[in-house]
Amino acid sequence: MNGNFSLDISTLTPDNQAVRDLAELIFLEIIEPGKLDQILDINLGVRNGKRVAYIHPMPEMMEAMQGCDPDYNHTEIPTSEQVWEISGFGIYEKICANDIIGTIMKYMRDKGINSDDLTSDEFVTYILRPMLEEKIVEEIFRIAIFGDTTLSVYNAESNSSGKLATTKQAKNWNFMTGIWKRLETGVTNGDIKRVTIAQNAAATYALQNAFVTTQGAAKTVLVNMRNSADMVLRMASDRQFVVTQSFADAIEYDILMNNGASNYRLVYTELFAGIKVTNILGEKVLVIPQLDAIIQSSFVNIDYPNAAFYLPHRAIFYSLRHMKWGTESGGIDNKGKVIPPSFAEMKIWYDEKSENTYFKVKDTMGTALVDPRMFVVAY
Repeated sequence: MNGNFSLDISTLTPDNQAVRDLAELIFLEIIEPGKLDQILDINLGVRNGKRVAYIHPMPEMMEAMQGCDPDYNHTEIPTSEQVWEISGFGIYEKICANDIIGTIMKYMRDKGINSDDLTSDEFVTYILRPMLEEKIVEEIFRIAIFGDTTLSVYNAESNSSGKLATTKQAKNWNFMTGIWKRLETGVTNGDIKRVTIAQNAAATYALQNAFVTTQGAAKTVLVNMRNSADMVLRMASDRQFVVTQSFADAIEYDILMNNGASNYRLVYTELFAGIKVTNILGEKVLVIPQLDAIIQSSFVNIDYPNAAFYLPHRAIFYSLRHMKWGTESGGIDNKGKVIPPSFAEMKIWYDEKSENTYFKVKDTMGTALVDPRMFVVAY
């Protein structure tokens, strides 16, 4: 397989208990505090068609003091009208032994061991887990944000309204409705406020990127988003912005132009996977370069195909607890028993004939926006 190097991958295939442990560890990575829960409100044990668990603030109840035998009001406390739309997802992949030999060899060199000393536990912990963990978390985020049941692949002749790049497959995108589609629907229905970024409609990449180098452009959008927000959002303790990297670059450029050679700049704190947080105008701002990467590699601007990106600059001002991601896994069962967080199904096996390691992951997830007043979007 690689010179004189010999390794029997079949001996490293994890047993059922190791796979169950791996499923729990990767699932915990998804819900680990300080990661995706910085962007989305994570909900376990939800059920399709059930109301999204959220109770709105209680209405006014205080009145003038009464004497004996006072009249007791029955003030209804409004609850969420949203329901969970949960979809099943699956990951079905195979890895050729030759594709991971280099990774295995590097691990053995670093540890100073030979192929006879490599154990199944090490293979799972140091080879399979990092590879699967990173990709599964990445996929959860991609679909949670950009999933859209109406998406199809662009074709100039047969499907000019398709928004997916020709290198993509619709089946990887259109099995559930993600956050961005819900935001766009809210804007279309008049429930969610939108601030327009004019450069997004430009006919070329260069003209679109003028947003980054136009002094005041990003700052104006940010201020308009904040100022147009409903006061319930302005008062929310968990309010924050999520922006594309391009949006943050535009803010940085604005600061540079306004302050010349001074050292004043945005101060970032690294969260995870290149996602950073800063403070602008007294508001928490999360900068997510993954949004830019997905937009630029996966979507087609149907008005100017191969000439411009599809809405490259985007921002959301929202209350975190109102932008939800949920799964049927984990949570509490009908008897009040805590269900260990794990995927509904994960299997890993090795096929000697093809020399492929196969893995399968199955579970459910869905998204929900609770109160439309808690969102302002810019694109």
